[in-house]
Amino acid sequence: MGTTVTIENITAIISLGLAFVVLWVYYFWFYRQYRVDKTRQDLFFLRNELFDYAAEGNISFDHPAYSLLRNTMNSIIRFTHRIDLVTLFCIYVSTKFSPPPSNNFTIAFKNNLNAIPSNKVREDIEKFHIRMNIIVATHLIKSSIPLMLLTIFLVVVILIRQGWGILKYEIMKYEIRKQFPGINQIDNIAAELG
Repeated sequence: MGTTVTIENITAIISLGLAFVVLWVYYFWFYRQYRVDKTRQDLFFLRNELFDYAAEGNISFDHPAYSLLRNTMNSIIRFTHRIDLVTLFCIYVSTKFSPPPSNNFTIAFKNNLNAIPSNKVREDIEKFHIRMNIIVATHLIKSSIPLMLLTIFLVVVILIRQGWGILKYEIMKYEIRKQFPGINQIDNIAAELG
Protein backbone atom coordinates (compact mmCIF):
# COMPACT_ATOMS: atom_id res chain seq x y z
CA MET A 1 0.00 0.00 0.00
CA GLY A 2 3.03 2.30 0.21
CA THR A 3 4.02 4.66 -2.51
CA THR A 4 6.88 3.43 -4.60
CA VAL A 5 9.62 5.78 -5.60
CA THR A 6 10.05 5.67 -9.32
CA ILE A 7 12.50 7.39 -11.59
CA GLU A 8 9.63 9.56 -12.89
CA ASN A 9 8.85 10.80 -9.35
CA ILE A 10 12.49 11.59 -8.68
CA THR A 11 12.79 13.39 -12.03
CA ALA A 12 9.65 15.43 -11.32
CA ILE A 13 10.93 16.45 -7.86
CA ILE A 14 14.34 17.44 -9.24
CA SER A 15 12.72 19.37 -12.11
CA LEU A 16 10.43 21.23 -9.71
CA GLY A 17 13.35 22.04 -7.41
CA LEU A 18 15.42 23.32 -10.34
CA ALA A 19 12.49 25.44 -11.54
CA PHE A 20 12.21 27.07 -8.11
CA VAL A 21 15.97 27.73 -8.04
CA VAL A 22 15.83 29.31 -11.51
CA LEU A 23 12.84 31.47 -10.50
CA TRP A 24 14.59 32.50 -7.28
CA VAL A 25 17.79 33.45 -9.15
CA TYR A 26 15.78 35.31 -11.78
CA TYR A 27 13.79 37.27 -9.23
CA PHE A 28 16.48 38.08 -6.68
CA TRP A 29 19.36 38.73 -9.06
CA PHE A 30 18.00 39.77 -12.42
CA TYR A 31 14.49 41.14 -11.99
CA ARG A 32 15.15 43.16 -8.82
CA GLN A 33 18.25 44.73 -10.37
CA TYR A 34 16.24 45.48 -13.50
CA ARG A 35 13.56 47.22 -11.36
CA VAL A 36 16.23 49.31 -9.61
CA ASP A 37 17.79 50.29 -12.96
CA LYS A 38 14.38 51.04 -14.51
CA THR A 39 13.33 53.20 -11.56
CA ARG A 40 16.61 55.10 -11.64
CA GLN A 41 16.26 55.65 -15.39
CA ASP A 42 12.69 56.93 -14.98
CA LEU A 43 13.86 59.30 -12.24
CA PHE A 44 16.77 60.50 -14.41
CA PHE A 45 14.30 61.33 -17.19
CA LEU A 46 12.01 63.12 -14.75
CA ARG A 47 14.91 65.05 -13.23
CA ASN A 48 16.04 66.08 -16.72
CA GLU A 49 12.50 67.27 -17.50
CA LEU A 50 12.55 69.31 -14.29
CA PHE A 51 15.92 70.79 -15.26
CA ASP A 52 14.64 71.66 -18.75
CA TYR A 53 11.55 73.22 -17.18
CA ALA A 54 13.77 75.48 -15.06
CA ALA A 55 16.12 76.16 -18.00
CA GLU A 56 13.14 77.47 -19.97
CA GLY A 57 12.84 80.18 -17.30
CA ASN A 58 9.71 78.86 -15.61
CA ILE A 59 11.39 78.71 -12.20
CA SER A 60 14.77 79.79 -10.91
CA PHE A 61 17.41 77.13 -10.33
CA ASP A 62 17.91 78.79 -6.94
CA HIS A 63 14.27 78.61 -5.89
CA PRO A 64 13.92 76.47 -2.73
CA ALA A 65 11.05 74.40 -4.16
CA TYR A 66 13.13 73.48 -7.22
CA SER A 67 16.24 72.76 -5.15
CA LEU A 68 14.37 70.64 -2.61
CA LEU A 69 12.60 68.59 -5.27
CA ARG A 70 15.78 68.09 -7.31
CA ASN A 71 17.81 67.10 -4.22
CA THR A 72 15.07 64.66 -3.20
CA MET A 73 15.12 63.09 -6.67
CA ASN A 74 18.92 62.79 -6.42
CA SER A 75 18.62 61.05 -3.04
CA ILE A 76 16.00 58.64 -4.31
CA ILE A 77 18.15 57.85 -7.36
CA ARG A 78 21.13 57.20 -5.07
CA PHE A 79 19.19 54.95 -2.66
CA THR A 80 16.73 53.22 -5.01
CA HIS A 81 18.37 49.87 -4.28
CA ARG A 82 17.24 50.25 -0.64
CA ILE A 83 13.60 51.02 -1.41
CA ASP A 84 11.62 47.86 -0.72
CA LEU A 85 8.73 46.57 1.38
CA VAL A 86 10.88 45.89 4.45
CA THR A 87 12.38 49.39 4.39
CA LEU A 88 8.93 50.92 3.93
CA PHE A 89 7.64 48.96 6.92
CA CYS A 90 10.64 49.99 9.07
CA ILE A 91 10.16 53.65 8.13
CA TYR A 92 6.46 53.42 8.97
CA VAL A 93 7.13 51.83 12.37
CA SER A 94 9.94 54.23 13.23
CA THR A 95 7.77 57.27 12.44
CA LYS A 96 5.07 55.96 14.74
CA PHE A 97 7.40 55.76 17.75
CA SER A 98 9.68 58.73 17.22
CA PRO A 99 9.11 62.47 17.00
CA PRO A 100 8.85 63.91 13.49
CA PRO A 101 12.15 65.01 11.99
CA SER A 102 13.04 68.69 12.17
CA ASN A 103 13.65 68.76 8.42
CA ASN A 104 10.23 67.47 7.35
CA PHE A 105 10.15 67.34 3.54
CA THR A 106 6.38 67.65 3.26
CA ILE A 107 6.19 70.86 5.31
CA ALA A 108 9.26 72.41 3.69
CA PHE A 109 8.10 71.52 0.17
CA LYS A 110 4.59 72.85 0.78
CA ASN A 111 5.95 76.11 2.20
CA ASN A 112 8.39 76.52 -0.69
CA LEU A 113 5.68 75.61 -3.17
CA ASN A 114 3.37 78.27 -1.74
CA ALA A 115 6.15 80.85 -2.18
CA ILE A 116 5.97 80.44 -5.97
CA PRO A 117 3.99 83.42 -7.29
CA SER A 118 2.63 81.75 -10.44
CA ASN A 119 -0.24 79.27 -10.02
CA LYS A 120 0.76 77.45 -13.23
CA VAL A 121 4.38 77.00 -12.12
CA ARG A 122 3.21 75.88 -8.68
CA GLU A 123 0.94 73.26 -10.27
CA ASP A 124 3.70 72.12 -12.64
CA ILE A 125 6.22 71.67 -9.81
CA GLU A 126 3.58 69.77 -7.82
CA LYS A 127 3.02 67.51 -10.85
CA PHE A 128 6.76 66.75 -10.97
CA HIS A 129 6.53 65.78 -7.30
CA ILE A 130 3.50 63.57 -7.92
CA ARG A 131 5.20 61.88 -10.87
CA MET A 132 8.25 61.21 -8.68
CA ASN A 133 6.01 59.57 -6.07
CA ILE A 134 4.29 57.47 -8.74
CA ILE A 135 7.66 56.22 -9.98
CA VAL A 136 8.67 55.24 -6.44
CA ALA A 137 5.29 53.59 -5.72
CA THR A 138 5.49 51.67 -9.00
CA HIS A 139 8.97 50.48 -8.03
CA LEU A 140 7.71 49.35 -4.62
CA ILE A 141 4.78 47.45 -6.09
CA LYS A 142 6.63 45.84 -8.99
CA SER A 143 9.64 44.79 -6.93
CA SER A 144 7.65 43.14 -4.14
CA ILE A 145 5.68 39.96 -4.71
CA PRO A 146 3.34 40.58 -1.71
CA LEU A 147 2.62 44.14 -2.90
CA MET A 148 2.06 42.93 -6.46
CA LEU A 149 -0.46 40.36 -5.26
CA LEU A 150 -2.15 42.89 -2.97
CA THR A 151 -2.37 45.42 -5.81
CA ILE A 152 -3.88 42.86 -8.19
CA PHE A 153 -6.41 41.86 -5.51
CA LEU A 154 -7.35 45.50 -4.82
CA VAL A 155 -7.72 46.29 -8.54
CA VAL A 156 -10.03 43.30 -8.97
CA VAL A 157 -12.09 44.34 -5.92
CA ILE A 158 -12.33 47.93 -7.17
CA LEU A 159 -13.35 46.80 -10.65
CA ILE A 160 -16.00 44.47 -9.24
CA ARG A 161 -17.36 47.22 -6.98
CA GLN A 162 -17.31 49.77 -9.81
CA GLY A 163 -18.97 47.31 -12.15
CA TRP A 164 -21.64 46.46 -9.59
CA GLY A 165 -22.20 50.14 -8.85
CA ILE A 166 -22.65 50.95 -12.54
CA LEU A 167 -24.95 47.97 -13.07
CA LYS A 168 -27.00 48.88 -9.98
CA TYR A 169 -27.26 52.48 -11.21
CA GLU A 170 -28.47 51.40 -14.66
CA ILE A 171 -31.06 49.04 -13.14
CA MET A 172 -32.33 51.77 -10.81
CA LYS A 173 -32.45 54.28 -13.66
CA TYR A 174 -34.41 51.85 -15.81
CA GLU A 175 -36.83 50.94 -12.98
CA ILE A 176 -37.44 54.58 -12.02
CA ARG A 177 -38.18 55.55 -15.61
CA LYS A 178 -40.44 52.50 -16.01
CA GLN A 179 -42.37 53.12 -12.78
CA PHE A 180 -42.51 56.91 -13.12
CA PRO A 181 -42.60 57.85 -16.82
CA GLY A 182 -42.99 61.55 -16.00
CA ILE A 183 -39.73 61.77 -14.04
CA ASN A 184 -37.92 63.40 -16.96
CA GLN A 185 -40.57 66.12 -17.03
CA ILE A 186 -39.86 66.92 -13.39
CA ASP A 187 -36.18 67.31 -14.27
CA ASN A 188 -37.08 69.58 -17.19
CA ILE A 189 -39.37 71.76 -15.07
CA ALA A 190 -36.82 72.02 -12.26
CA ALA A 191 -34.11 73.04 -14.74
CA GLU A 192 -36.45 75.57 -16.31
CA LEU A 193 -37.37 77.13 -12.97
CA GLY A 194 -33.72 77.39 -12.01
